[in-house]
Amino acid sequence: MAGRTPAPGWQNQVNAEIVALWDRTPQALTVTAGTNDLVCSIDVAPPALLTGMTFLLTPLADNTGAMTVAIGGLAAVALCDAGGDAFTGGEMAAGRAELVTFDGTRLRKLTGGAGAENGGKLLAIWVDRKTLNTSGGTFTAGAQQTRALTYEDFNDLPGASLNTATGRFTLPAGSYTVKWRAPAYAVNRHKSSLYNYTNSTTVKEGSSGYCPSGASLDVSQGTAAIDIVASKEFEIRHICQTSQATTGLGVATNLGSYEYYTVVEIYSR
Repeated sequence: MAGRTPAPGWQNQVNAEIVALWDRTPQALTVTAGTNDLVCSIDVAPPALLTGMTFLLTPLADNTGAMTVAIGGLAAVALCDAGGDAFTGGEMAAGRAELVTFDGTRLRKLTGGAGAENGGKLLAIWVDRKTLNTSGGTFTAGAQQTRALTYEDFNDLPGASLNTATGRFTLPAGSYTVKWRAPAYAVNRHKSSLYNYTNSTTVKEGSSGYCPSGASLDVSQGTAAIDIVASKEFEIRHICQTSQATTGLGVATNLGSYEYYTVVEIYSR
């Protein structure tokens, strides 16, 4: 029912699911000290490192041996290669962004550098970041809605930009892999898509989703390979079966420092 307040048990479940999604969204680290033993700050410091948390790490200098990383005041943990082996020197280059993930014991550099699992370098991350305890917004049935993107988490692509007023992002000519994910709550069937606003065409649809109208959270996500010969403007669209006021586009957790909903990642290809 539109506008219905979830029961506490359902709210706790939704909170846990959203926190899990946030944990797996790459968070940019800022190195404040160190060559091999790095000290890093972060916009939203986690209370603890959890398995699956992923970070974007850009060293200030080439490493010369084994490495450790301390994040947001937490105890330092080892940073190793994808196989879990200690570095010996030269694995992390100054100024080169790398994705690292926590395996429960240590941080591991994803094979081949940032974005290697997508076949290229991570170029940009744009997200819908809202103030604490602010839900994602009303999801209206039957109409394509443009998902909000309000914050540039990372941008290493000249000519790329985000219009936070419209939720649209601009990519320069080139070949890219675009990954996105968008949550929905209590709207029954739903599906997201990548839309070329410049050309008025749907590039690719995301995964089919289902979150029963009683109280349930789900995510529609997708990956698209694109080739553009001129600068183009894109947006993430989302359509649902049943309207849900206020929380249809995501439920606030009131945990941490911000609420995060739609996420877009751009990789070279």
